[in-house]
Amino acid sequence: ALAADLVPLVGPPLAFVMWCWCYAYQAFDYQWCLGRWSLERRLATFESAWPFMAGFGASSALLSYIPPFYAGAAVANSLFPLYIIIAMGADPAKARARALGRWGLEGGRVGRLPVFSTSNRLTSGPPARCS
Repeated sequence: ALAADLVPLVGPPLAFVMWCWCYAYQAFDYQWCLGRWSLERRLATFESAWPFMAGFGASSALLSYIPPFYAGAAVANSLFPLYIIIAMGADPAKARARALGRWGLEGGRVGRLPVFSTSNRLTSGPPARCS
């Protein structure tokens, strides 16, 4: 997200979405760890519910973007425990079905967005030699 912010025009909006996803993943990771979810299941759930995750993390990202850097970080991190509690009670799959139902799109599909494909490719290859 920090590197994306440096790209002209599309960088700042892209970085904001990436920060939204970062905050959401951090909040939901506590729930997933307690449920003993594998990393593959966590990533698949996150990538399938990417619009929900972007919306869930948007308030934290806004709180850290609007004020000056240190003040924003302090506010966002002070509220982080609240986001963990909210994530414990959230169900992205039910929220998605409810939203699609409101728009008359039952059975509609929001495609899986491979958010972690680059990092998976970089870490799944042969290990780098350290000699």
